[in-house]
Amino acid sequence: MKNIRNISVTNITNLKNNCNKDKTNLRKKSYIVIYSLIKDVDNLKIERTIKKILNKLKKNTTREANKVRKINYEELVNIVKENSNAIIVDTRSPQEYAENRIKFAINIPVYEIESEAYSIIPDKEKTIILYCQSGIRSEKAYKILEKMGYTNLYNLEGGLDNI
Repeated sequence: MKNIRNISVTNITNLKNNCNKDKTNLRKKSYIVIYSLIKDVDNLKIERTIKKILNKLKKNTTREANKVRKINYEELVNIVKENSNAIIVDTRSPQEYAENRIKFAINIPVYEIESEAYSIIPDKEKTIILYCQSGIRSEKAYKILEKMGYTNLYNLEGGLDNI
C-alpha cells in the first residue's frame, strides 16, 4: 500500500469522480482501503474529501437497503399461509378499520405506529405486512418501522383499492 503522504488531491478527486461513475465497483474494491486511510491522514483537506466519499457511499447503500418491499394480495396470502405468525397491520384510522378490513388484521394507525408498534409487536424480526386504503400510509408506516429496526416488512401495493 502506498504511503498516505504520497496520495495527492488529484488522486482523491479522481477517486471521487470514479465514485460517481461506478459506485458498485468503488464500493467493492475501495471502501475498506479508503476507510483505513482516514486514520493516518495528516492533511485535513484530504481527510474531509475521503469522508465525503464514504458518506456518499453510505447514502447510496442505505437508499438501496431502504427500498420498500411491495407485494400484491396473492403474495400476501402466500406469505400468511407459509408463516402463520405473520402479522397483518392496517395503518388506517380506527373508523376505516371498523368499516372494512383484511381478515385477522390488527389496527395500528400510521399516526400511532411509532409509539405503539413496540408494545404490540416486540419481535423486530417478525413478518409484518402493512396495508391501508391506497398504499401511501402503509408505506409511511413501513419506513417508520424500518427506522425503528424492524427487518421483515412488506407493504401491500395499492392497498385495499388494489384488491
